[in-house]
Amino acid sequence: MKVQKLIKKIDYIFDPTTKTIRFLNTIPEELSNILVITNVTSGKIIYNFGCENMTGTLNYDLLTLTYDTRDMANTDDLKIIIDAEEQEQEPERLAYLLKRLINEQKITNAYLSMHFDSEIKIEYLS
Repeated sequence: MKVQKLIKKIDYIFDPTTKTIRFLNTIPEELSNILVITNVTSGKIIYNFGCENMTGTLNYDLLTLTYDTRDMANTDDLKIIIDAEEQEQEPERLAYLLKRLINEQKITNAYLSMHFDSEIKIEYLS
């Protein structure tokens, strides 16, 4: 069952210079699942699935907007509403996010062990 979900500020990275939003935790399955994105700080709608000049392209977790956001700041608050399945985070997506953190060296000297029976363990090597 699909439910409307509000994406929290900690779950995305907004880069107005490249007109992109990277989803960190809840990742829309496809572009049609993104309903509306409003820049609350400026009061502007920057994405609306029903408007030709306010859409974008989705490449897994990266949304590139057609709306020109270059006059906005990366600290602006966005209100992002998507259609999402009412379920827990899939292990494959969580594994992807952890691997990306390790590859970006946000987690260093770590050994990642994943068991898809809902156990994920990170051990720090000395």
